[in-house]
Amino acid sequence: MNFDGEEELQLAKSYPPDIILADIMMPVMDGLEFTKIIKSDRILNHIPVILLTARADQNSINEGLKIGAEGYLTKPFNEEEVLSRMDNLIKLKEKLKEKYGGVVFSEIEKNVDRGQKEFIKELNEIITENLTNEKFGIPELTKRLGTNHVTLNKKIKALTGVTSSNYIKRFRLNVAHKYIAETNLNLNEISFKIGISDPTYFTKLFKAEFQILPSKLREDLMP
Repeated sequence: MNFDGEEELQLAKSYPPDIILADIMMPVMDGLEFTKIIKSDRILNHIPVILLTARADQNSINEGLKIGAEGYLTKPFNEEEVLSRMDNLIKLKEKLKEKYGGVVFSEIEKNVDRGQKEFIKELNEIITENLTNEKFGIPELTKRLGTNHVTLNKKIKALTGVTSSNYIKRFRLNVAHKYIAETNLNLNEISFKIGISDPTYFTKLFKAEFQILPSKLREDLMP
């Protein structure tokens, strides 16, 4: 089935893929304009784009790479080459997930790829603003970001390797870790400050995340 560039864009927005193959010569919206829109969209710009072109001139190649495409293939091409390129890009994404998945969430802004920095920054700011609100979750976050649960989940999982709900939970717990290390607040106060009203539940989550009880961490950190 053949789609024009506008249809491809709507599909990408509705069902965010892991990788995109875009023909430069698509009707209605060509592949270069399509790629430019994808790479300027804060929710979709993490998706790798490979451009397909019959024009092997350097100017076309340079233009595609300049606007953010991860690579190109000149037609005619064979299926094995396409699959190899896609497989390599997906493996690279998996490595990034491993890298970011273990990073303390307060540090992700500093380490994330430059193109995703603004999204991570906005995401963390929204969660921080609502940190004490126990009812804050995915519906409120998607509304603030102007997207939907499926698309947001794809974006966050692509960057960090965790789901949207787990990102919020782990963000809260990393803030709690920082409070324990840097303040004299008692554990009940810290629990409330990160939006968990049940201190026992907070202890359970903290232990599962860091493999140490919050009380033991506080004890170990005491001079």
